[in-house]
Amino acid sequence: MKRVLDHIEKKKQELSRSSFLSFIEDSTIEARERFAFVPCLAPFAMAFMDLNKYVIRDDVSEDPVQQMINIHSREEDEHWRMYVKDLRTLNMNTTMDLASVLRMLWGKHCRRTRMLAYELTRLVTRHPDPRIRFLIVEAVEGTADVAFDAFCKAAEDFEAQTGKKLHYFGKTHDMMEANHTITSDAVEEMMTRYELTEEQLAEALDAVDEVYTLFQGMFDELLEYALWTGNFHRDMSGMGKWAEISWPTATM
Repeated sequence: MKRVLDHIEKKKQELSRSSFLSFIEDSTIEARERFAFVPCLAPFAMAFMDLNKYVIRDDVSEDPVQQMINIHSREEDEHWRMYVKDLRTLNMNTTMDLASVLRMLWGKHCRRTRMLAYELTRLVTRHPDPRIRFLIVEAVEGTADVAFDAFCKAAEDFEAQTGKKLHYFGKTHDMMEANHTITSDAVEEMMTRYELTEEQLAEALDAVDEVYTLFQGMFDELLEYALWTGNFHRDMSGMGKWAEISWPTATM
């Protein structure tokens, strides 16, 4: 088990160097502009609630590891409410009609972000073993660790510039993530005592790699969306090196 947890840490560090997170942390860009990706995140931010309620959770299981996963899934249940609140704070609560919103969220430019929840559902369903599922959840939590390090820095800049506080992308959510039961030292110590078979080890390492590949794909798309929005709706003169990136036109 420890070998997989160490692998997750390695993948976290790789993800932390993504172009998307570099963009989020770039203080030369106005904070609100760094959050231009937020509407594109909606399919995943909202579907994550269902992933926890209806896929990861198994209340009939008596396995202690699955019961611990169940506790974690409930801790994640209501995070979407903060996302909706931040949409309003960022003035991204669109006045588009419903048909236009659906075309936007289910357009090609949100495809990888939208598919992430489906692919995670497939991944969890393919691995009924609670120990493998635990490691999948740990891998997902690892992506949150590095993402919220960047989000919180941008949220602090946003509050300094506007006097408005972000919750999903700020310290409120970050502290919730840090205090999850599943990421506690006691749980990690307990889980490191589990021995995996060679077959389980191979499955777990493959699953972790898939999680990080999927999140890297979403991060690439969120950056593309943020730059596409800027390229079509405002002057890019303040975007520095990001203005030089040529992204394909998104299709609605």
